Amino acid sequence: MSYTDRRTRPIPWEALMGQFGSNFKGDRAVLDVKKGFLRALKLVQITYPNVRVEVADKGIILAPSAPHVARQVFKQGELTFGGQ
Repeated sequence: MSYTDRRTRPIPWEALMGQFGSNFKGDRAVLDVKKGFLRALKLVQITYPNVRVEVADKGIILAPSAPHVARQVFKQGELTFGGQ
């Protein structure tokens, strides 16, 4: 969700169902996906309080948000990999 330089577009509940709720079946499938997704979104917002998301009747709208992890600046040679 930390993308930049992109237009904000709504993501329909049906598209979210295809991505996250393919196991839901029946007449209420989209409503059940929406209910579960909104519950999970609340947890995301606790972990990532700066997320900019709007819930609409037809889906969600993501807006560019600051990264949830602070940027770290390392000097050359300061960062090592693999326990070296």
